[in-house]
Amino acid sequence: MEIELKLLIGAKHVRALRAHPLLKRYAVAPPHQLNMTDTYFDTTDLLLHSLQAGLRVRCIDQHFVQTFKSGGSVAGGLHQREEWESPVPTATPDLSILQHQAGRKTWWGRQLHAIARKEKLLPVFQSKVKRTVWMLRLAAGEEIECVLDLGQLGNGTHTTTIREIELELKSGKPDQLFDLALALAADIPLQIGGLSKAERGYALCAPSTPAAVTAKRLDLNVQMPLQAVFQQITANCLEQVQINAAVLAAIAEQESLHQMRVGLRRLKSALSVFEAVYAVPDDLQTEMDWLAAQLGMARDWDVLAYATLPMVMKKLPAAGFLGGIADVIEAQAESLRHTLSVLIESPRYTRLMLYFSRWQLAFPDQLQQAVKTQPGSKFSPEIYSRRMLKKYHHRLQVRGARLAGKDPDPRAAHRLRIASKKMRYATEFFLPFYSTKKLSHELPRLLRLQDQLGLHNDLVVAAKLLDTLRQTHASFCGSIDFLQGFLAACASDREKKMRKQWKNFKPMKFFL
Repeated sequence: MEIELKLLIGAKHVRALRAHPLLKRYAVAPPHQLNMTDTYFDTTDLLLHSLQAGLRVRCIDQHFVQTFKSGGSVAGGLHQREEWESPVPTATPDLSILQHQAGRKTWWGRQLHAIARKEKLLPVFQSKVKRTVWMLRLAAGEEIECVLDLGQLGNGTHTTTIREIELELKSGKPDQLFDLALALAADIPLQIGGLSKAERGYALCAPSTPAAVTAKRLDLNVQMPLQAVFQQITANCLEQVQINAAVLAAIAEQESLHQMRVGLRRLKSALSVFEAVYAVPDDLQTEMDWLAAQLGMARDWDVLAYATLPMVMKKLPAAGFLGGIADVIEAQAESLRHTLSVLIESPRYTRLMLYFSRWQLAFPDQLQQAVKTQPGSKFSPEIYSRRMLKKYHHRLQVRGARLAGKDPDPRAAHRLRIASKKMRYATEFFLPFYSTKKLSHELPRLLRLQDQLGLHNDLVVAAKLLDTLRQTHASFCGSIDFLQGFLAACASDREKKMRKQWKNFKPMKFFL
């Protein structure tokens, strides 16, 4: 299993990395340099890529080494994959060696055998880099290979620059990779490297516009230890944040902002679910709140510009006089998305992602301490999830009753919305533990309730945003007064519908 942390570095900071005191302090020998050419192979229809694998032959001083990497995961820049490596006599891969390494009766062994019989492997892209290697031994004895790669990746038609750092764990715990990365990032601006060279090379073969992604399906079961459940859930959320962050940094479009914010909300909800056994450090919570605030502000303006305001104009076709203020609102939304795209490439964002991933790896030790002090089956995934779902459902019922009461608190709708969102995310996290039949009836009802509460909140937030425009665009005060009055009437009507909907909302029972 290969475990490495990948980071990206700007050209003007390479010299600072080479001279960094930590590399000098922990290096067991002076760094050495290699000139490497890696050729990546696949079938004509890119079968290996479709199977989430990569096959390359590396040439160093006329010596050839083939490497096959399959599957694995990426979270917080940490890449973990199965890897098989062996010398080969020429620049052409030898699948028979790989079959032996994988095991001929294993799934990969059978796949490689079928490819060797039926398919022809062809070079699809190539990288040429100058590699600098430091072998490090840290204070506690951990061994890490620190690599700086500078070069080009291309397929004959398209090329891209390679400028990245790889920290590969040779011995010790993965959290040491993050400790070293955080120490380097404290002095040098770095970014998380979410894509391998193979993934970047395949992207050159089929260039496309980056696209936002929703959360991937979680693959959990009740036999897993609770710490594994926690780590898979939080890694799933973090992946949604980071993939969409990369899209937002590239093209600053609306859906990537939305999905990045959803990913962060899911992550914060997951931490809330597990706070009984694993409390978030205050400084990490502060940084997560900072990012959530930046995303929330930008998303609120997007919703006003591209959802709420168009809704008003659709209902009031004669409201053409609002066109001027609509342009101002849209410009503000675009400006905030651009600001976020810059923020995502900032040292502060990188440190947050590294810090969170480092902290997450310590969960098993924290959980074991909790089990020692509170022994019992309460830490089995099924029982723990049931306990948390009951807690969130009770809170949902209490807040719903306050909204539907005779004299509701003005904040009741907002509080019910938060409760419904936490119930929804917790339900989706633990989905594999419960009956699909029951969930197929109950989860859609919760989603419909949350949607209605969200639409009401959009109206309330829109009115507040318009107040900020009043201070900077006095010429639009008439339009702002009109919009706020109309939105207030819509919000009042929506709240009446929500109260009626809540009265018809049946308690959820799938976890009982």
